Amino acid sequence: MKRFFLLLSGLSLLCPVNNAKAENTAVQQQEGTLTFFGKALQRIREQNSSNLFPAVQAVLDGTGDDEQFYPLMKSAADAGHPVALYAEAFALLKQLQNQQINDENLWRDVRNKLQRSAESGFHPAMLELAQILGNGRGGEEDAAQAIEWLMRACREGDSKARTIYLQMQGKMDNLEAPEVASELKKKNFYLEEVLAFIHQGREEESERWLRQATEHGSAAAPYLLSQSYYPGVKPEDALAFLRLAVERHLPEALTQWAILEWPGTTLPIPLQGKLTQDAAKALRRLQEASLLGYAPATTLLAGYSLRQSTPQRVFRLYRRATEQGDPRGTCAYAYCLVKGRGCTINAEEGWRLLRQMGDEGVAAAHMAMADLYFNGSGTEPDTLAAINALGEAAAAGEIHAYTTMAALSALGNADMPADADRAAIFLQMAEEQGEPDCKNVYQKIISAGQWHFLPPAEEKP
Repeated sequence: MKRFFLLLSGLSLLCPVNNAKAENTAVQQQEGTLTFFGKALQRIREQNSSNLFPAVQAVLDGTGDDEQFYPLMKSAADAGHPVALYAEAFALLKQLQNQQINDENLWRDVRNKLQRSAESGFHPAMLELAQILGNGRGGEEDAAQAIEWLMRACREGDSKARTIYLQMQGKMDNLEAPEVASELKKKNFYLEEVLAFIHQGREEESERWLRQATEHGSAAAPYLLSQSYYPGVKPEDALAFLRLAVERHLPEALTQWAILEWPGTTLPIPLQGKLTQDAAKALRRLQEASLLGYAPATTLLAGYSLRQSTPQRVFRLYRRATEQGDPRGTCAYAYCLVKGRGCTINAEEGWRLLRQMGDEGVAAAHMAMADLYFNGSGTEPDTLAAINALGEAAAAGEIHAYTTMAALSALGNADMPADADRAAIFLQMAEEQGEPDCKNVYQKIISAGQWHFLPPAEEKP
């Protein structure tokens, strides 16, 4: 492959006209992407949908680069497109909520973008704006205006708005009430999803509502049917339901399908022979789920990129996962800040985030801190502190914490020499705790001669 690209470079020097053709092709491709992106936004607007998948698809099909999605969406928002305004506001809203940011200027920005989108008639923006107005973020609380936006969406036939209104009115207990009966007759799957939730604990009734919601177009309902042990759902049905949720672009389903599709994943017996594993397709699904805002997909995408992309790309993905609210992604992002991996070192902020995540019981935070202590990154080497951090990780559910303690004891570092006896004790504890395949995991670390929370960064051309 390297030789092939060298040959292409040589040909470009001999034939300058090819450069012009390549530039024209690139321009045409960009223009084509912009055209398809604009058409996708318009389709979303016409459908009054909060599902941004058509825009995601347009960018990935046109560029293959998930990072192009955000500049394109920003350009469209700057131009005042209601879908783009909603998308930017919603992403910022989730970031503010996930990171517990109380900057009222940012909240005001969310509110203003939603206001502009809602005034254009985009229903998803109306519903988000109603909630923002109701809780007073980014300005004065205005319950009357919040209700007015909700009722406008209802009057314009929005099924989700009607469901929210019925919930607010306490109508859900009486399925024969005219308003409820009318929505069920209209096959309002949002209402059917809520009824399935209300009937949790009565499995047959809950399953019935989920099946109805599935028939009427819900993406969430088939996913829930694929994940839960409902009496009427057989293993082969579960795969079909999951596939349907994927086809309807539910981010959680796209992510789970990507994991199943990834080469090397051990498939459950009912799925063997029914699903083809393909890395390229799995990667595409992770990109889709990430751009749709599903944080675990972004963290998985970053994990794939550790060996395939630059440290800078990996850092940006972990930052995106942090903004989207994934705890493990936040730990990796903080670790990168301490190490200066793909970014400028900011050890103070990195340690702050790791301690915060650790206090919240996130095992990955303790694993990251164990690495930093053991390897002396951003601090002096401190094996005892590393062992203590691994103990906290074990308490938080990390499956290989004791195995790692054993390996670090066997390796030793500048702070403490190797100790085979202590390593044997920790390895025995790992076996007693039921850590899977602990001897093989231990041996892999010893063979590598080092241990890191994330594999060492490798600069890519």
